[in-house]
Amino acid sequence: MAGLDPDGARRFITLVHEAGQAVRDLPVPVIARIFALGAGMELAAACDLRVAADTARFGMPEVKLGISLMVEAVLLPGLIGWGRTRELLLLGEIHGAAELAARGFLNRVVPAEALDRTIDRMVQSRLEAGPCAITLQKRRHPRLHDSVGYRRTQPDDARIPGKTIQPEESQ
Repeated sequence: MAGLDPDGARRFITLVHEAGQAVRDLPVPVIARIFALGAGMELAAACDLRVAADTARFGMPEVKLGISLMVEAVLLPGLIGWGRTRELLLLGEIHGAAELAARGFLNRVVPAEALDRTIDRMVQSRLEAGPCAITLQKRRHPRLHDSVGYRRTQPDDARIPGKTIQPEESQ
């Protein structure tokens, strides 16, 4: 990401946003099996459920590289609260899975060797549920994003990443 020129960065940001939108638009629940930093964590935030191995690490370290990226990160306050979102975005620290589960980002944390079995059980549980009810629940869920202004946020709202401080930032 740090090596992208402004056009490449804009394309990357647009792809992250479009991928997150595609996940939210799917009529079925999406389960993230994750170990995520940066844009990967943002995409995971767009998923309906998030499951990680106890060894997974998470964070938004772009700020430490002089990059300001916040596309799908607008979903984080609804998951972990405003204060914890600010901490994640402004400090760029890396956190363990247990900490992110305690903060509400992860639905489940399991031993690495149980991760695939856990996902399989969740999928099976979903398959046993009434498909119409699940689809309706998923369809109603985006209204929650609208309540925090998510739909009004577009990729152009994000600063184009750069390794140095932009001239307007130094004033």
